[in-house]
Amino acid sequence: MLNKAEYITINELAEMLGISTSLIFKMQREGRDLPPCVSFGDRCKRFSREKVDAWLLAKEKKCEADPAMKKLGEKGGRPASPRQHKKGKTKKDRVEERLAGLAT
Repeated sequence: MLNKAEYITINELAEMLGISTSLIFKMQREGRDLPPCVSFGDRCKRFSREKVDAWLLAKEKKCEADPAMKKLGEKGGRPASPRQHKKGKTKKDRVEERLAGLAT
């Protein structure tokens, strides 16, 4: 049986990622990389919190390993410092805090 706490809606996923729900629907239509979901019909989809967190970490590692991203910090590119959230935390910090909260 599904435990509601283990699954999130598209609205919750959009809020977590900081994007609109319409962008998530567009990404699904285009077949772009999204975490796997459980579908209960055309208008009812749920995402496993565990799989979303794993998907985010994989995306982050892929970004960190990308040589093109490293070049952005070199002379002539954008600054190497990570983009900071209003509260002074990077996305990596927020993801790690979220994962630490799930482990407890």
